[in-house]
Amino acid sequence: MVVTIIIKDDDGKQVKSIDYYAKPDEKWEETSYRIGCKVAQEITQNMLKDIDEKLYQSRDKKWKVHTFSNRTYVTRFGDVTISRRLYKNKKQYRFLLDEYLNWLPYQRATPSLKEALVELSTECSFRKVTDTMSKLTSGVLTKSTIHDLLIELSKARKKPTLLVFQKGN
Repeated sequence: MVVTIIIKDDDGKQVKSIDYYAKPDEKWEETSYRIGCKVAQEITQNMLKDIDEKLYQSRDKKWKVHTFSNRTYVTRFGDVTISRRLYKNKKQYRFLLDEYLNWLPYQRATPSLKEALVELSTECSFRKVTDTMSKLTSGVLTKSTIHDLLIELSKARKKPTLLVFQKGN
């Protein structure tokens, strides 16, 4: 089976066409989920590209485009890589898209995915969270990705506590 996704711009003009194939040994539910996630990734990339363009058009003109930088976020439906503008004004740099979306520097997971992982990890072990999330996402998020995110989140949670102990507060 082949599923063809056609992406159009706001004027109805076809921008992209993508074919997704069912794997012969895959169950129908996994196939549907995997293809749905691919579609969600494409939609997200296009939406974020549009937002970045609108921010570019409406920015304070003192901020000049310095370069483009790719960034990959881990979402509930897999990795999404976007190219976003890095702006420069005198000696300051900023990503307007990141600011608009409240994405922190070096943040890999989207806020909604982090929230789900944190909530689940308060109920059971890392291994159980990893296994459960991997099953729920039909392998779109690999066990190693989920495990890495959990480690990252636990380190972020421990950091403020360590600072309090180090400062003696």
